[in-house]
Amino acid sequence: MGDEMGRGKRIQDFRNLKMDSQTEKKEDTLFGFGNLKNGSEFVIEIEEKAKNEKKTSNTKNNTKKNNNQKTYPKKAKKNTEVTKKSPKSSKNNTSKNAKKEEKKKVSKWISIFLLTFIFVGVIAGCLVTPTFDVSSVEAIDGINVKNAEIQKYFTNVKGKNIFLVDTNAIEKEIEKHQYIYEADVSRILPNKLSVKYVERKQYAAIKYIESYVLLDKYGNVLEVIKENLNPELPIIYGMEGEDFIVGTKLEGVISLKFENIVYLLETMSHTGFKYKVTNINYTNLDELEIEIKELDIKIKYGEIQKDLLSDKVAYLNEVLKKLEDKKGFLDISSKNYSEKVIFTEKLN
Repeated sequence: MGDEMGRGKRIQDFRNLKMDSQTEKKEDTLFGFGNLKNGSEFVIEIEEKAKNEKKTSNTKNNTKKNNNQKTYPKKAKKNTEVTKKSPKSSKNNTSKNAKKEEKKKVSKWISIFLLTFIFVGVIAGCLVTPTFDVSSVEAIDGINVKNAEIQKYFTNVKGKNIFLVDTNAIEKEIEKHQYIYEADVSRILPNKLSVKYVERKQYAAIKYIESYVLLDKYGNVLEVIKENLNPELPIIYGMEGEDFIVGTKLEGVISLKFENIVYLLETMSHTGFKYKVTNINYTNLDELEIEIKELDIKIKYGEIQKDLLSDKVAYLNEVLKKLEDKKGFLDISSKNYSEKVIFTEKLN
């Protein structure tokens, strides 16, 4: 019994000694002392603990992430709620815009109606009030057109509302006058009309039986008179065979002859021909004669060739200068007029 007590005590002392040595070895290992083998084992244990701690920390972080991820569906629900609400808001916006557009259209039509009503009222007032009734017509005397002739076209207009006067129709009537080429009738508010016109000019006179037919440059018959009161007009002979009606235009062969005469006279004017043609005899198309009274010379010109007209007129001008004061008859009707000119002097 005593031996057993002693053996037990020794075993307990050995265990205590072993525990003390292990604690010393642990302390030595923490501070870098002790057996390397025992220290490395202790380090491995520490590393395993560190790994375990990391695993636990990672699991905690993962759980936190999972917790955070669990909140996203809630946000998604909110978003879905917003998306569910957005169609209603868009419908409300479209309905509001439609109402605004309807209001704009209504206000636009109201304003148009009011403006139309005012406009119609103003027009009706202008048509009813005597303030706008035509009281006078202004026109100026021309060379061969007098104011009294113009007033005849407005006998049915005076006293009529100025806005109801058809000025275009009156212009057409005025332009039927043989001496008027173009007319313009304008309104002078409140109650006057004004007439302006372009007058046709007398260009030549055709001797017809016992009368004179006055023409403008374009062959329009202006007047048939017994006596020529315009000494500036050249008198044309040899144009019988047609009745001349005032206000009409020449036709046929007479029209062609007159056109050739105009070409000749215009060429003389533009090429500096110094002499004035007073009489023209044009019986046949290839036999034209002219007379220059100031020189007392008659000239047999021949056929009118428009392509040679300028040269021939210039040549005639030079020939007349060389004749000086001689009177008589000059023939330049030959086709080779520059080589063959015949002058027959008039004896006193």
